[in-house]
Amino acid sequence: MSAMLVTPQAPHELPSLQSQSADTELRQRKASAAAVAAVAVAVDQVEAEYDNEQRAKEGKPLMGRLKDGRQFEVPSTPDMLTSIFDPRQPKTPLDILTLVSLGLQIVTYFVTSRQQAQAFFLVYFLFWRAAYNAGLGWVLNAQSTKGWLVSFVESRGWLDQDKCPKIREWIKQQLETKMRSDYDFEALPNEYNIWLLFRSIVDVILLNDFVAYSLFAFSCTRLPEGHSGWAHIGRWALGWTLIAFNAWVKLDAHRVVKDYAWYWGDCFFLCLQQLVFDGVYNLAPDPMYSIGYAGYYGLSLCSASYAVFFVSLAAHFSQFLFLQLFESPHIARTYGEGSSVAAWARKVAERIRKKLC
Repeated sequence: MSAMLVTPQAPHELPSLQSQSADTELRQRKASAAAVAAVAVAVDQVEAEYDNEQRAKEGKPLMGRLKDGRQFEVPSTPDMLTSIFDPRQPKTPLDILTLVSLGLQIVTYFVTSRQQAQAFFLVYFLFWRAAYNAGLGWVLNAQSTKGWLVSFVESRGWLDQDKCPKIREWIKQQLETKMRSDYDFEALPNEYNIWLLFRSIVDVILLNDFVAYSLFAFSCTRLPEGHSGWAHIGRWALGWTLIAFNAWVKLDAHRVVKDYAWYWGDCFFLCLQQLVFDGVYNLAPDPMYSIGYAGYYGLSLCSASYAVFFVSLAAHFSQFLFLQLFESPHIARTYGEGSSVAAWARKVAERIRKKLC
């Protein structure tokens, strides 16, 4: 009976069924392997964050991780304003360049006429703003997506003792002068040292951008005719309040994210830690780019200049372009999260829901 139940098609169908079964099993194995790998990565990240929290409580340096999985102790970084402007602190060539460029701006402001100063500082500010938004934006995007800056430095041998000993020694001296006693140039990976050098270049751009904008606003300052004394006092009071608020936003944001995030360290390496986004981060999404530019409009009020106001609008808009074209995609690539604007909106919605319920 069993022999009679076997049809002529059976010998041909059996291999096909076996092949389908094998394909299904292979897909299941791949899916299982991918799931296990994802879980392993997640567990590893949580454990690393927990270890870093424990190290921070014990006063030990945090651990950084490179893309290839290597880990290293992250040294503490000095305060930017103190290291550059405190005469008791040793100065690097880039610090001296920063101080000289700022000093020349101030001298130019006092030796030129108001009209000349307005034209010069408008162009000069736009140059540094472009260096920030377009220049740094391009470099950071290339580093985030392809590791371009690290590859560029390494391909030219600037940190190689055999290929470029003089350049390597200059970079080493620059960084050792800047850093504290827990810094060891030789023991740290190239990614970290290149980030430190990049950080010094960012300082040159940020400070020149700030001073150029301020001097442009000062050169445009006027007292509008027909306004009462109380109107001037009210305008200045509101303007300086916005400037003071701007300063608080920047300082509090830096307190939360510290130098690692302030200078886009996660484009170079990961420092796994649980940041507590309190303070100014409860007020607005991306506070460094949104309400962190309130000082633009405060100085526009103090100067009573439409030119300053429209330049401020353009500069602030370019900062939002920087956020949307580089920062948000970089955060999504690095952490797999949505934009902070969406996260903030969800947080506000959750607060409203709790109050209503």
